[in-house]
Amino acid sequence: MKKTALLLITASLLLAAGCTSNFEVNEDAVKEVSDKITKTIINSVGEEKVQKTEAMTFDGTGLNKIKIDSSVGDITVKSHESQEIAVNIIITAKSGSKEKAEKLLESYTYTQEKTQYSVDIDTSTDGFDFADGNYIETSMEVYLPSNIENTEIALNVGDIDIDGINGSFDIHSNVGNINIQNGEGFCNLEIDVGDIVLSGFSAAKSSEFSINTGDIELNLTDISNADKIAAETQVGTIDVTMPENSGYQATIEEFMEDKKTLSEGDGKTEISLKTNVGDIEFN
Repeated sequence: MKKTALLLITASLLLAAGCTSNFEVNEDAVKEVSDKITKTIINSVGEEKVQKTEAMTFDGTGLNKIKIDSSVGDITVKSHESQEIAVNIIITAKSGSKEKAEKLLESYTYTQEKTQYSVDIDTSTDGFDFADGNYIETSMEVYLPSNIENTEIALNVGDIDIDGINGSFDIHSNVGNINIQNGEGFCNLEIDVGDIVLSGFSAAKSSEFSINTGDIELNLTDISNADKIAAETQVGTIDVTMPENSGYQATIEEFMEDKKTLSEGDGKTEISLKTNVGDIEFN
């Protein structure tokens, strides 16, 4: 799956480069192709589908981590007042016929486990079987108490939306967007194709954001507890909005521009922004 998407993106880069002067890559064309790839991956396999929803809760007392592994499907994570970890999983089986989809759904299994310090949920499958036209999609809604301070997600295809969660975020995605809002903490976010958006976020410690094809948008409300913020995209733009009266030293390496360094205040936070193809806005 990963190899297929990357091969298609590589081909789009070559085509875009051939359509512009001086062999400059057409960023908009590449992004458009990438978006089409994402939609095709999610929608083109399986004409019939059947669906069921399963709900589970875990006592979150003494826990500090949620770990999710998934192949296909959107994941939403929100905070709530309860001490329980609540998870709703919407399981959709798609196939060439309804009968096959029902058998696929019946045979599908996933794992969920509560360990000493975490809840681990693994809904991953072998992913896409284009030859047989079958696959499983598992979308999740997760609600966390405030003591869960470590969020770890690995996803092949789908969007990830996180709202009102604090702590560390270790997220890796092949195709899809990552949106984190109204939170505080530090991040290690990595996407092959998709966008990263942080809004109303207070950064701490060290954070890294990396994309092959897609945009990075960081709207930061506080960086006083942040040591380092690094963002890089191979093809795409970076847009960073800093809080007022913040202290930083920023190194900016923008496509077709000279490397530059900006500093403000005590320069406490080290910021590194880099695009191989694309613009950088730093405010």
